[in-house]
Amino acid sequence: MKLFPTITSFTPSSGCPSLAEVVVTGTNFGGVTDGMTIGGTAVTSFTVDSDTQITATVGTGTDGVIYVQNHCG
Repeated sequence: MKLFPTITSFTPSSGCPSLAEVVVTGTNFGGVTDGMTIGGTAVTSFTVDSDTQITATVGTGTDGVIYVQNHCG
């Protein structure tokens, strides 16, 4: 059975004034190594803290749809 990652929430919920951390909460993050984007821009630095949390460092003005990809898609 394929377990796709699911995002349930994230903080902060508004734009970042400078380099900042975005904490993404959800499910099935354990296999996330293939990438993460915010607003279509690749996040170059992120850490999978657990199967339910990712911490990403983003730049000024980063906003938009958060996309997390694991080996399932």
